[in-house]
Amino acid sequence: MPGGRWLLAGCRDGSVWYFDLDAEGTISPALLIESPYPESLASTNKVRLVFSVDLLSDVAQASPPGSYHLTQFNIAIVASHIRRTADTVISVWRVQIALENDSATNLRKVELLSTFHEERFDDVWSCDLYGTTVAYLGRPTGGSTSIIIVDWPDAAGQTDTNRITRRYISTSDDARAFLLPEDRILKVVNYGAGASPGEIQLIHWRRDCPATSTPPSQQTHPLPIVGPRKYGLPLIYVSSVTSPAVIANELRFVVPARGHLYGLVIPLSFALRPDANIQVELLVTGEINSGQQMRGVGYRQMFSMTTLNERKQVRA
Repeated sequence: MPGGRWLLAGCRDGSVWYFDLDAEGTISPALLIESPYPESLASTNKVRLVFSVDLLSDVAQASPPGSYHLTQFNIAIVASHIRRTADTVISVWRVQIALENDSATNLRKVELLSTFHEERFDDVWSCDLYGTTVAYLGRPTGGSTSIIIVDWPDAAGQTDTNRITRRYISTSDDARAFLLPEDRILKVVNYGAGASPGEIQLIHWRRDCPATSTPPSQQTHPLPIVGPRKYGLPLIYVSSVTSPAVIANELRFVVPARGHLYGLVIPLSFALRPDANIQVELLVTGEINSGQQMRGVGYRQMFSMTTLNERKQVRA
């Protein structure tokens, strides 16, 4: 999380835990959000889980100047059990930082904003959350891989997967999607062989992707109506693409690719630059270590997940 104190981690039972990296002595996990599945399913530890914190919209409330931590944020969780009879469960929670004498002590969930059921997925790779929109990327049983976009307030409480309004964007398995302001979504994807197997696209999903209640497994060609401009890149290390940073009314990403490190610059608002799309900048040339298991948490800390049973934290 921004500020480098809180580290969130998902568990194979479908729950989400957090670590306080500023704690003295041994750093131990604490439960933040329970599994959405009953104990009989959660105890099997066979849940695929991805989650995303909304850092761009106004719901992410900052702390007073000088502390550099959020005081409140929303988190979306996509939990998919491998059992074929179990639906995927998508939930959006509000989390606050508990304070004692104006000092942060722990994280606590305060409100379940939305939960709804989705079809079972053979694989689910990532999700993203912005405002009232959640996007998740996966391959449904019997269907094709796609990015699925849902307005989560409209889907709240829905357990019938045939009654959820969705929008689809086709993609490969090796991809990520980032929801951006003004109904835009950035797709970062690899399509395999060739001189430029990596590709990035900026799509206006509400304008160009038809709304439908067709379930994911029955979607055959979920392409946008308008084909946005594509930018070819070398093989992209998708899992290491950074979350966007807002600098001078621009969204900035860092994209590690084979032999290169790229920067993406996207206007925060089309009202400021109506003709702008994506500006691709070459930052570094040379072999880039993908660091698939490395994650930054603030400007002076990082951690690495080395095995299922060993966790290391490093401070510069």
